[in-house]
Amino acid sequence: MGSLNRETYVLDYTGKIVFHLDSYLEGAKHAEEALKYIKSQD
Repeated sequence: MGSLNRETYVLDYTGKIVFHLDSYLEGAKHAEEALKYIKSQD
């Protein structure tokens, strides 16, 4: 069986990756951390 991995990216309006999270065991953390990053940019 292959390795499973979860990655989350947030891109800006130009398509540039501005946030990246790579975590296999902490799936719920992805939405929380991505939202936290987005809110910090206001």
